[in-house]
Amino acid sequence: MDQASSSSNVRDEKRSSTDPVTVDENEEREAIEIPLFQVPECYVYLIPPRKSAASYRADEWDVNKWAWEGALKVVSKGEECIIKLVDKTTGELYAQAFLRDGELHPVEAVIDSSRYFVLRVEENIGGRARHAFIGLGFRERTEAYDFQAALHDHMKYLNKKKTAEEMEQHFQNTSSVDYSLKEGETIVLQLKNRSEKDTKTKLVKNFVVYYILAKNLRNKFVAIKL
Repeated sequence: MDQASSSSNVRDEKRSSTDPVTVDENEEREAIEIPLFQVPECYVYLIPPRKSAASYRADEWDVNKWAWEGALKVVSKGEECIIKLVDKTTGELYAQAFLRDGELHPVEAVIDSSRYFVLRVEENIGGRARHAFIGLGFRERTEAYDFQAALHDHMKYLNKKKTAEEMEQHFQNTSSVDYSLKEGETIVLQLKNRSEKDTKTKLVKNFVVYYILAKNLRNKFVAIKL
């Protein structure tokens, strides 16, 4: 191989090593799930359809006969908050609900107990999202309180994130204004001039001062030039 061919191959290798890597735009990076709350034991109830606009009541269910028992997890994934009901032994998913900004809240508390809720679960069937309402219960009131607090903290995070984005956008819009002088532009400064009256007053004061000095020194007052 001659020297010219060798140097050409070296240039090709350097050029290929610095070329930007093309990435499929359709491929999205999977968001990381951040755990917000979990409890090893909760209960699911099959509840009757709501007959009116009245709130749900737990005393209308048989709370001692649940349809499913397992673990509950609340995770944050991007801007979504996911409530997962999973088998406490195998971790298999039983049902899940999604809390999203601008959409209907998936959790509704009953009016006669602090430990029971109605959960709006979703399932994707044939590319279409289906939903159903199930009853959800906790053994302890503190678990129910922590469950609601985790959902509230996620919504507070979304509100703060939205506020920060709006402030950043406002700053970018206002900081883009150019206040520098363009070619040919000038600035006019208006300065306050001394009036003729002020000038005469100053001359009189200076004359009096010089006169007193001359008298004290017992000099003859002939003429004082100002």
